[in-house]
Amino acid sequence: MKINYFFGSDSRSIPAYQALVNSEVVDSANQIINVVTLDNSNQVRGKRKRNDFESYCVDNNIQYSYYSENDVYDDLEIALVCSFGKIFPSDFLINNNALNNKDSGDSIFINLHLSLLPDLKGPTPVEHAILYGYSHTGISLFMIDEGIDTGKIVWQEKFEILPNSYASDLYTLSFDKFNQFINKFDFDNLN
Repeated sequence: MKINYFFGSDSRSIPAYQALVNSEVVDSANQIINVVTLDNSNQVRGKRKRNDFESYCVDNNIQYSYYSENDVYDDLEIALVCSFGKIFPSDFLINNNALNNKDSGDSIFINLHLSLLPDLKGPTPVEHAILYGYSHTGISLFMIDEGIDTGKIVWQEKFEILPNSYASDLYTLSFDKFNQFINKFDFDNLN
């Protein structure tokens, strides 16, 4: 199985996507990563405002599509999800064969989360770790299930939060760790 889909919608999605396309996991000459983002219907002064990841795609000539919970991706093997602004409903996961056993050839959605799960679930774990005085945090990769940040953890790495750390420092460190990890992990053995 290979990662052939990426779901992202904000600036934190960009370094995860870059790590993926620059990794040995992807044969960039022969493999297409299908990119999915959110349609931001916000209007600013009469103009549609793109989300940060969509703007990155436009600026770099990356084809993408908009997410709909009614979509079915027949060719999906493994989807990497990072900082995607929606929780996948059960029907979407069921329709995309993502809640069954991997051995039956079903698809897998994996989420790159910027904390040591099960601690600090939700959309702003880095900021919470700093605000609540954590001395350590980390990064987790888990298989998406019907819960919120509750799936089986397939990889984690812990690191120290220095007293003068900003959220941007922890984002950089997290994506550096992911960059190092992605070429070492055997995605064929997710189960």
